[in-house]
Amino acid sequence: MICFVVWSTTATPVTVKDFTGTAGPKVAISNEPLYLFSLFFTDAIINIIVRETNRYAGQVLAAKGSSKQWRTSPQEIRAYFGFCILMGVCKLPELRDYWSTDPYLHYSPIADRISRDRFEEVTRYLHFVDNQQLPARGQPNFHRLQKVLPILTEMKKRFSEVYYPHCEVSVDEAMIKFKGRSTMKQYLPLKPIKRGFKIWVLADALNGYFWDINPYVGATTGQVCTQLGSKVVLSLTAPLFGHYHHVYMDNFFSGMSLYQTLLDNQTYACGTIQSGRKYFPTDIMSNVKSLTRGEYSFRQCNDLVAMVWKDKKPVTFVSTLATPNELTSVQRRKKDGSVVEVSCPEVSCVCLLLFRIAK
Repeated sequence: MICFVVWSTTATPVTVKDFTGTAGPKVAISNEPLYLFSLFFTDAIINIIVRETNRYAGQVLAAKGSSKQWRTSPQEIRAYFGFCILMGVCKLPELRDYWSTDPYLHYSPIADRISRDRFEEVTRYLHFVDNQQLPARGQPNFHRLQKVLPILTEMKKRFSEVYYPHCEVSVDEAMIKFKGRSTMKQYLPLKPIKRGFKIWVLADALNGYFWDINPYVGATTGQVCTQLGSKVVLSLTAPLFGHYHHVYMDNFFSGMSLYQTLLDNQTYACGTIQSGRKYFPTDIMSNVKSLTRGEYSFRQCNDLVAMVWKDKKPVTFVSTLATPNELTSVQRRKKDGSVVEVSCPEVSCVCLLLFRIAK
C-alpha cells in the first residue's frame, strides 16, 4: 500500500531479482489428444458428472411418475464430450443434421456411434450437482455458479496441478460466447466475442496457457465494488507470490497501490495505466503535447516508475521491473507503407509485446 509518494525526474537503477520458479509441465506430456483431454477431465471429474447426471435423470423420471431407469457411464460421458468437441470442428446448420438421412449432411463419425435420441437424452440430463441440495436465490449460501461450481473448482485445481507458468504472466479478461438468457451475460463491444460470460484470466504470457480463471458473476446486490481490477489481480497472482514473476496487464487493472503491493510480495509488474488513477504523477502529462513520436517522459519513486511514451498517441505505463532510461525500438508502418524504427523505452516495448502474445 502506498502511503506517501515522492516522484523524481532522475532515473535510478531498478532492482529486479531472478525468477525462482520452475516453469513448464509438472506431469508427463503426450501429444495424444485423448491423453491431454484426460489431464483436465480426470476420473474424479467424470465420476462427478456421471453421478449427478444419473441422479438428475432419476429425479426427472420420478417426478413424471415413470418407472423407467436411465443410466449413463464414464465411457459414454467421455464420448459425449468428444462428440461436442467434434461438432465444434465440423459445424452443421442444426444439431439434428448430424443424423440426417441426407447424405450431404449426415456425419458418420458421430451418427454411427450414438443415436440422435440418446445424444439428446444425455444433453437433457447432463448435470454437475444435486439440484435438491442447492440453496434458493436469496439464501445466504446461494451462488450464481452453483450448478457448475464443483466441476469449475476441480478444473481450476487441475490447471495449476499440471503446469507452472514462466516468469512472465498476464492478467486479462476473456469472453465465453453465449447468446442465451442469463443475469451474468456481458456485452463488450470491443471484444471479438461481444456477448457472453466474462472470465478473469491469469495466463502464461509466453504461450497463453490459462493457469487460473475466475468467472465474473456480477456485482452483489447492495454491494459497492471498489478497485475491482486490483482485487482481481491479487486474487489470481497470490499463489505465485515470492517467485519474482513479471505480471503484465492493461489499464483496467493497473493501479499504483496494486503495483506496490505486488512488489511487497516479491512480484514485479508492468502495464498501461489510466493517467487519472490515484497516485499517478499528473505533472508528467503537462508536456505530452510537445513530445514527438518516440519521445517519452517519466517519474520514478524507488522501484516504481510512471511513464508516458508518444507512439501515434500518448501511452501511459507503470512498471516495477525496468529502469526508465533503458531504450530499445519498435517497428511502425508509415502511411506510404514503409516501415520505420521508433525509439521506445524497453519497459514499454516488453509490456506491449508480451501482453499481445498472451491475448
